[in-house]
Amino acid sequence: MSCETAPHPAHHAAAEALAGTEAAAPAPEPAVLALSALLDQAEALQAAHLPGLRLLAQGLDLGAIDLPEPARPTRAPAQLGVLASLYLVQELEPMIRASERIAALWSSGAISVALPKLEPLLKKLWKERRQRLSGDERRALLAQAFDPQDFEPALARLCDAIVPLADNAGQHDVREEVGLQHAAQGLLEIAASRLEGMLLQAADELLGQLRSALQLLGDRQLQTAFGVRDLHGLVRAALVHERDVLGDLRQRFDRARAGSQVLMWLAQAASQGFAIAPADPALQTLIAAAERWRLSARGERPEVVNLAVLEAF
Repeated sequence: MSCETAPHPAHHAAAEALAGTEAAAPAPEPAVLALSALLDQAEALQAAHLPGLRLLAQGLDLGAIDLPEPARPTRAPAQLGVLASLYLVQELEPMIRASERIAALWSSGAISVALPKLEPLLKKLWKERRQRLSGDERRALLAQAFDPQDFEPALARLCDAIVPLADNAGQHDVREEVGLQHAAQGLLEIAASRLEGMLLQAADELLGQLRSALQLLGDRQLQTAFGVRDLHGLVRAALVHERDVLGDLRQRFDRARAGSQVLMWLAQAASQGFAIAPADPALQTLIAAAERWRLSARGERPEVVNLAVLEAF
């Protein structure tokens, strides 16, 4: 006959509560959730456009068929879909660099904290480091598409054309809408001349590198191991000896989010000639993104923009 005493129900409930507390993972920070959602959108847009764009880039032997000259670059709308995702990679490239640095530190044993959840990713990053595009290769390819001499001024002109639409009280303004279409066409033509060859072939890998970097750097346990509280702090800690590439990370992140939102709208609106619907609530989200980009490009904090509108991000 057993002499064991059944546990008191209250003790059992307390034990379950304690186990639940220990098992619960810290909630991801808002910046990580926002970037993850934006990456989902960028990946979907790129997946929709990239296969056909690669096929066009390879060219087809049609023989001696005399085709009329198109009125505009036929690949450009599809290229805008890829441009949005690559812009995100370009602006957030320090994150990829930081993740590679952390993988190297982990491999060398410099990180003594156990990271069981991240270990498969860290192993993969380190093992495949020579099969991936190197940092120099990555930056050279991105510089091909985002020449600061013309791309950034073209994006600034577009954002400058979008923001005044906020004052039209849901009505059409022909002058401003023609200006918007002109600015959008200018950016489209830049994309048509830049996104070719190796850059198109590497687009999936570049976006995948950014996804892996976000997965690693957004981990709360890894942030704690480095003695920081958020994603921005971890990037700074990993690149402590490369301060020239950091600047104001929060402004850089804001610029990446806002600029990619504007470019995603471009990709989706290109087939309609960049026409807008003044009463569409999505237009307010676009205007907010354009204003965020303008503020971050000028070095101002974008919190002055109506936060209720930015909830859509």
